[in-house]
Amino acid sequence: MSKRRGVGGLVYLVFIGAGLIGFGAWMALAEIGAPVPDLERGWPAFQIWGGLAFWLGYLLNRRAFGLALPGTLAVLTGIFFLPFSFGVIDWSEMEQWWPVFPLILGLSFVAMWVAAGLRYWGLLIPAGIFVSAGLIALPITATPFGSVVEIVGWPVAILAVGATLTLIAMLVAVVRTIRLVAR
Repeated sequence: MSKRRGVGGLVYLVFIGAGLIGFGAWMALAEIGAPVPDLERGWPAFQIWGGLAFWLGYLLNRRAFGLALPGTLAVLTGIFFLPFSFGVIDWSEMEQWWPVFPLILGLSFVAMWVAAGLRYWGLLIPAGIFVSAGLIALPITATPFGSVVEIVGWPVAILAVGATLTLIAMLVAVVRTIRLVAR
């Protein structure tokens, strides 16, 4: 077991070292005037890299499934920020896209649940709440559907949350049944 730990530590050091080499190369290329994104545009890459470091930590030690949550959170938020940092989506439009944050947080809980071997069902409670909040708010803020919600009101949104939680409960029941049958 100690050999495996030693190899995992070396792999982690290689990952960190390669990231630092990449960052140094990026800075050197920027210094000589090469057409590379500046830090104002490329900063989400650091967030993604940090998230991948958490995932590597999990892959090297499968019992550390808690690393899946910050890893997924960092990678997905880094990917989300890329079009903003490169100017594809203007920062002023963030008020339309904020529901992506609870959606990402909910997906991060799902990733941790999967990394834990689908064992800790309690992780699906915050996952369901955050994913539901994101999925309900996103069409309201980012599409013309928001006008429809204003017309029909919040009862429809509450029904949607209830339906989502019911679907999660049904998914849990199906997985448990499959496990019982498999035994």
